[in-house]
Amino acid sequence: MNIHIADSLLRQKFLDGSSLIPTEKYIELLDMYQNDFSSNRICKPFALEEKAIAYLRIGPLDSAIANGQKANESYNLIGEEEGVARTEMIMAAAKSFKGDFGAAMKHQYKAIEIYKQLNDSVGIYNALTELSINCFNEKRYSDAAQISEEVLSYAERQKDTFLIAEILITLGSTYHQLKNDRKAKESIIRSIDLRAQLNDDFGLSQAYGGMAMVNMSEGKWEEAISWCYKSINISEEIEDYRNLTTMYYNLGTSYFEIKDLNKAEDAYQSVLKYTKKTGIKDVALLRTYERLAAIKQKQNNQTERADLLKKLLEIKDDLFSEDKLRISEELQAKYSLSEKQQKLELVELENKRNSEKRLILTIALALVLFFAIVLVFTLIQTNRNRNKLFEAEQKLKDEEVKRIQRELSYNREQLNDFTHHLVEKNKVIFELENKLISKVKTEERSQYKLNNENEEVSSLLQLRILTEDDWSKFKIYFDKVFPGMILDLRQEHIDLTGAEERLFLLMKLKSDSREMSEILGISMESVRKNKYRLKKKLKLNEDMTLEDYVNAFK
Repeated sequence: MNIHIADSLLRQKFLDGSSLIPTEKYIELLDMYQNDFSSNRICKPFALEEKAIAYLRIGPLDSAIANGQKANESYNLIGEEEGVARTEMIMAAAKSFKGDFGAAMKHQYKAIEIYKQLNDSVGIYNALTELSINCFNEKRYSDAAQISEEVLSYAERQKDTFLIAEILITLGSTYHQLKNDRKAKESIIRSIDLRAQLNDDFGLSQAYGGMAMVNMSEGKWEEAISWCYKSINISEEIEDYRNLTTMYYNLGTSYFEIKDLNKAEDAYQSVLKYTKKTGIKDVALLRTYERLAAIKQKQNNQTERADLLKKLLEIKDDLFSEDKLRISEELQAKYSLSEKQQKLELVELENKRNSEKRLILTIALALVLFFAIVLVFTLIQTNRNRNKLFEAEQKLKDEEVKRIQRELSYNREQLNDFTHHLVEKNKVIFELENKLISKVKTEERSQYKLNNENEEVSSLLQLRILTEDDWSKFKIYFDKVFPGMILDLRQEHIDLTGAEERLFLLMKLKSDSREMSEILGISMESVRKNKYRLKKKLKLNEDMTLEDYVNAFK
């Protein structure tokens, strides 16, 4: 097999299975992949980017930044602009979790500029979503609210339920800081509902965390504890540690307020554990040591209290040193920019003087000519302006239509590629299953035991039925091609089962019975029967076919 084809297939395999593999193991596999396919120029940046994302999930964050920077440089070398933008966003996320919000925003602004050049509105608004979070972290709540409202307006126009759910979290937290708890709760509750519908575990964890903060501000500590545990349980289950330091700190604070010092101390110790694992150093870490010292004082344990206060001072010194270094770098950059600005101003001044000289030489002639043609020119120019305005408006409309058509075409290609991937995947599974059945028939039954210890059979049975992760990805692509259709279908036909919904979506893609059989892992006869049952459940008239109804559904 051609090495480039093999590399492409492996990269797709990595992307499809990354969520099913433990993160540490996934990083090891990426290292092996990078070594084996080092001759392919896209291999290195892809592997580095994926490792940066993996380290971002579990820490340490310095490793995420280092791999993200290397991937960024590699993408720049091969001119892969989308890869450059993605890695800018990865580094922004890592620096944001480290508490360096200013540096994170610089990466986000770079990504936004690249997405603008690529005319990628999805990339622009995803970057703006992350930018609004850092504005919130920098306590620029008005800016955060303005950006979040802009993103929400775009997402609702596009019927992008994923983006709507994501931006509502930031909007809810921002309203909370602006003392509008009613809007804060409305935003977060709406986000929770959407996250649950989309099976978005990480987003649901974030939403639960936002609800915990609102309850803490109202002094409802017991309710806050409940929301904290919901958020923590999801993050630990999916092995995504980015929010855990904040959530454990909020949990400890809530227990501290209700005087349960033992549980408060346990929660604060969890903050220290995940801080050590991820490399996050922020205000929550400093406050954790302060709270632990306060607990030891209440317990009259002065020795441990002194050790905690000493550690607190060390961390403050570290953060202060990092701040000094960052400020020094910013001042140096500003100084260099000032020098360039001064040179530019001198050049502009010289150009201005030359322009004034030329203006003096030509102004007399211009005045004579001007009064001679002013009346005729005014009439002609007025007519031209009208034509230009009409042409410009028409051009903008045409460009917008083309842009929407390109985006729709791209999304449809993604959906078709993913559907084809599902078909090919089940073909491979079917072939393996036939080989295995043949093997069983040729061997003596007494020597072949089909039980849970037989890993080959167990894996095959699990693969034969498509996973929820496959269908979650399928619905993401489908929602981009047919925005809002899945939610509309569920609202109009609330009694559809999951299997019936899948059949409906595949029919919307005009898949034939064989393709549906291969994708769903059922026989063609079962496909026919399921179509018949679906038509009955939809209560269609005899003169309307199921295919006509599906095609007409919008």
